[in-house]
Amino acid sequence: MSFGPATVCPNSTAEKIGIRRGDVIELIDMDHISTVVELEEFLLSLAWDFLEEKLDSSSTIDIKIRVHDIRAKTSVCTILPIGFCDAAVRSYY
Repeated sequence: MSFGPATVCPNSTAEKIGIRRGDVIELIDMDHISTVVELEEFLLSLAWDFLEEKLDSSSTIDIKIRVHDIRAKTSVCTILPIGFCDAAVRSYY
């Protein structure tokens, strides 16, 4: 599955690894995901696992992606680290 971000937030993980608006992002080794809805459900399930297992705030899941820069006609494989934190706990401390 591949998709293109409409925006990339400043200082986000996506921006830090070089993803820009208009790039095409291809998921690698995730054949079970073929739609954006399935991707959203997958990410939500990871978040629920985080909350239910009470993982620490440094917990991350690495997702392998290939980023296609259509303008420059280049592609690069990289890791998109998905981090989790409990915002309620973070804002309290």
